Amino acid sequence: MSTTFLSHQDAIQHWLVQRFAQLAEVPAQSIEVERPFADYQLDSAVAVTVSRELSEQLGRDLPITLFWEYPTIAALSAALVQPA
Repeated sequence: MSTTFLSHQDAIQHWLVQRFAQLAEVPAQSIEVERPFADYQLDSAVAVTVSRELSEQLGRDLPITLFWEYPTIAALSAALVQPA
């Protein structure tokens, strides 16, 4: 995945849906972008992993607190397309 790909909110949402579905071991279509991360029973270790992966994809450091500040895929993806 390139930085160009991840500069679009829809692409970020798609990536997050796929990644959280994989980590939660559920079909991607069962992941709702407006549903809080906590509803998926994903722990802080998952947040650290996904934060690190997103940091690498975006080429910038991301605070782990993003998952608490923006508690849904929709909110997080919107925040990530804002200038650093």
